[in-house]
Amino acid sequence: MNSNKNLLVFIIIITIIISSCRSSRTIGEGGKIVSGKVYTKCTKPQKRYTKSVEAAVKGSIKALDTTNNGSLSASLKTEVTRLTDYSQQGLDLDLLLFRLCEMSNNSSLSPDNTNKLFGEAMKTWNNRMTIKEQKNIIAQLQVELSSNLKTANELKLNCETILSALNMISGDDILRNAKIKILPLIFPKENLDKKTKLSVSDLVAQGLTKYLEQHLDTNQLEKAKFSAAGKAIALTLDKTLPTFNSLADKEGHRYPIYTTIWNANSQNLSKIDVFDITKFQQSYSDLNSLKTNYSIVINRSIDYLTELNNFFKPEKSLITKESLEKILTSERFSYDLIETYSKSLLENIKNITDLQKIVSESLL
Repeated sequence: MNSNKNLLVFIIIITIIISSCRSSRTIGEGGKIVSGKVYTKCTKPQKRYTKSVEAAVKGSIKALDTTNNGSLSASLKTEVTRLTDYSQQGLDLDLLLFRLCEMSNNSSLSPDNTNKLFGEAMKTWNNRMTIKEQKNIIAQLQVELSSNLKTANELKLNCETILSALNMISGDDILRNAKIKILPLIFPKENLDKKTKLSVSDLVAQGLTKYLEQHLDTNQLEKAKFSAAGKAIALTLDKTLPTFNSLADKEGHRYPIYTTIWNANSQNLSKIDVFDITKFQQSYSDLNSLKTNYSIVINRSIDYLTELNNFFKPEKSLITKESLEKILTSERFSYDLIETYSKSLLENIKNITDLQKIVSESLL
């Protein structure tokens, strides 16, 4: 019914515009008046408007007065959409058409271009969404966001578990246990210090020098303690790696990201102007980035622990320059990568959490 009424109003006004023109003009290419003038009678709606509404409408339309024909469509869509806040009782449709009539006069448009102008305005007007409809979509997106936030927080907890396990293994109680004299020499703490200026090769050279200077290569007791510690570490890693592999979810079914609501409303998202919908779009980007960051953290952790496990296997736990450089390089690279991507993951989650708060406030 409303669409028919709007169409009727549109036809009436177009008829008034065309029938009430008086002119002496020369029409050039594209229907543009190159000489002469045309006058169209524009009758202001005989309805009472508050000054605030009148001012708002004028402000919205003012930008159109100097708009070139080529960008009228985009400008109209923007400006007409902005009038949605004032269209609850349908009063502004009349005023909008009146302003467009005035604009056609000011721009000296031909009847054909005037018809196109009003047609585009009515098309945009009829395709608009009510505030209630817009908020309904936003509420649905919020539900989907909540589900995705649960996934994000689960990945966050997994990362905390992973980092806790890594810190325990690389700490003073296991990999750098001072009671096993050989361990702190071949796994120096400086290797995990980002501020160190020493290369892996430098650290290995220093460790091996101390190893020989302290005659640990011939100290059977310390060698036996190192061998026992190595077996214990390998046993710990044998139990830890299956848990890490489970958290990795390589088949991608355990930590879903939902996009059903977003995709289902793809045709209407551009009509929403009561909320910056690009924030939701960014949240899906953050979610995908989060899963990528998580994948890097978990997979690199697994790779490093696998290499460390192999280093301590009885048949492979030989203290050589090559073996030490390999495992320390892997350790340094892994921890640097894990720290970097863990921080990015936390930033992704913060962005999503912040959006959840903003959306909740906007729906009040």
